[in-house]
Amino acid sequence: MDIGNKIKVARKNKGYGVNELARKINISAAYLSHLELGRKLNPSIDMLKKIAKELDIDLSYIVRKEEESIEDKILKHIGERLSELNRKTKTKIQEEKQASARNELKLILEIYQEKTLLNKDNLSLLMNEYPLLPWDKYIEDFKTE
Repeated sequence: MDIGNKIKVARKNKGYGVNELARKINISAAYLSHLELGRKLNPSIDMLKKIAKELDIDLSYIVRKEEESIEDKILKHIGERLSELNRKTKTKIQEEKQASARNELKLILEIYQEKTLLNKDNLSLLMNEYPLLPWDKYIEDFKTE
């Protein structure tokens, strides 16, 4: 548990609301809320001492870093694996889209060539009309006049 969560749990165990604890230690409720939510990452030791004293807990409890539980490690590992799988899936989809675009381009060029419509002017028009298609891979396969 991080510092903010430890403070929040201790505050609730003591029966204090955010406003009440903030008033007792002379800080703003917004600051305390941000601290509990982890948005204020570097509170001063003096501030933590005031909080610990008011909540009747040891300062060492608040600042002590706990070992990550096996469950947390497993969840972290699963999250990392899911992120990697998601990245690979996106890459595969992009590769499939590129392959599909190449196949579509090849089909278009074959149709143009069969109908003898493929010449330098028409090829140039197609390349300008569809600049994102992978032209370089197929231009050499087709004769132009």
